[in-house]
Amino acid sequence: MQLTKSIFGLVLLILVCAACSATLLPTNTATSSSSPTLSSTATPNPTATIPATSTALVVIQPTATVTLRSTLTPSPVDTSTPMPPPTEVIPQETMAVLTTLDALVTEKPVLGRYYSWNCVLYPCYVKGLGLSPDGKWAVFFNFKESGGLSIVNVETKAQWDIYFDELTGWTCPCGDARIDIVRWSRDGQYLYLSPNDAGDGGYDFFWNSRSHLFRLNLGNGSWADTKMGSAYSFSPDEKYLAYRLGQVLVIHKFLNGADYMFTVPKELTAFGRFVWSPEGDQVIFVASVDEEDIDGGYIGFTIFIASLANMDLKLVLEHDPRYLYPLDWPEPNIVVLKSMVDDQKYQLNLETNEIILIK
Repeated sequence: MQLTKSIFGLVLLILVCAACSATLLPTNTATSSSSPTLSSTATPNPTATIPATSTALVVIQPTATVTLRSTLTPSPVDTSTPMPPPTEVIPQETMAVLTTLDALVTEKPVLGRYYSWNCVLYPCYVKGLGLSPDGKWAVFFNFKESGGLSIVNVETKAQWDIYFDELTGWTCPCGDARIDIVRWSRDGQYLYLSPNDAGDGGYDFFWNSRSHLFRLNLGNGSWADTKMGSAYSFSPDEKYLAYRLGQVLVIHKFLNGADYMFTVPKELTAFGRFVWSPEGDQVIFVASVDEEDIDGGYIGFTIFIASLANMDLKLVLEHDPRYLYPLDWPEPNIVVLKSMVDDQKYQLNLETNEIILIK
């Protein structure tokens, strides 16, 4: 009995010593590693300095339609909005559009990869998906390394595919980069487009300073860099296009290619938000001493009107602390302004220069 107790005690002593001599490990020894994130390391090609009088277009012939093969998909869209009952909510003319798009998808199933009624009724990828104003062309969102568009003729089924990386020359995958639909020409011959790298808004968004306008020939699928720079705006009759080029406001006339130039004072390094008069012969716009001065941090906005009839630049408002910018020009002598500070709207009377708050 005594011998048994001795043996038991010896074994217990050995076990305790072994435990004491063990090396204690840190409680967190794993090296965490997150999955790699696909991101573009490419930078856009530097914008070449183009003389303001240049009207030449660089035309690129379309490439053959490429089968979708990307393993990278754009960010998921919000599908929480319920589909309204067609017979109760969707107007008859809208149902006709959806029926046309459905028929095209049935005939060309690849078009349906990102197609849904919701993305036509409630824009998700880009605005303007659906039919052209004349009903002859359908536009579907597409994706191949970067976002793009498939433009399909409703009758002939001719299809033009165009992507962000093709217009910009960027090396992709490019995440949520896409192409925005800017305007269909009234004559039905062209579609104006702008690449969008899906930034987070801010200064570039307000001034539209990184925008670049391209023109797609709907007849043959070729596209052209218009060489018409940032902050562009079409006149109501589509005879003119206003855009910013360096320190100059350029108004381009489509009929003969003439460029009318208005030099903005050099201390106002940012300008844009061009709004046309109802007659299409004047442009009102806002200017600032700094592109970042959009939230009341500096000395206020300055407003000018450029007149094609008089070829002059008229000062309307200088360094206004309300940070007003033009929103609409509904009547010949009435301009609607909006404040960047508090989002209040104002009415400017061009005859008296009086500005009143709109209640």
